[in-house]
Amino acid sequence: ADDLSDDDTYFYDTQDPFGYRRDVYAIDGEAVGPFEHRIVEATDVGALVAWLLDPDGDPGTDDAYALPRGLGGALDPYVGEGRYFVVLEVTPDPIRGAIPPLRLTYASDHMTLPMVPTAVAARRRLPLEVYVLGEHRAVPDNHLHVELNPAAIDWLQHGHNRHDVLRRAVDEAGGQAFVTDHAGPVP
Repeated sequence: ADDLSDDDTYFYDTQDPFGYRRDVYAIDGEAVGPFEHRIVEATDVGALVAWLLDPDGDPGTDDAYALPRGLGGALDPYVGEGRYFVVLEVTPDPIRGAIPPLRLTYASDHMTLPMVPTAVAARRRLPLEVYVLGEHRAVPDNHLHVELNPAAIDWLQHGHNRHDVLRRAVDEAGGQAFVTDHAGPVP
């Protein structure tokens, strides 16, 4: 994996005619497996969207991220809170089989899943599986937590309908909820 050099860490301001970048700060980035990522901080949502549309500041290169409509509004609260963004792109190289899971590790007392931008970016219902490893159980503080009805799962068929049971439970909770599959020591 090639880390971005210090020369690739820059600020971005859409108003600057000389191309100096000030409102978006690309902190880190590298290619890992089929993913290319950058960690980005922004002070202005318009500048962040402009950066996503032209990360290297050269309109002659084809490096724009595909952005769904409404993304700027969805990112605005996160920019206002001073959050960092992990910008992901799947490499153009052919991938055999499923895309491997993405693992993010960071030290914090509070975990955040940016569900609003994820919902804007999803073209259809997007099931999201998150595994949280820590000393204590992760509990959502702004969404419902639901439990699956074990009697509704077809155990004789190895639980093949588990995702349908999960979908029904989440739908009954208004379409946004979390489910805990395991809380305890990891073997």
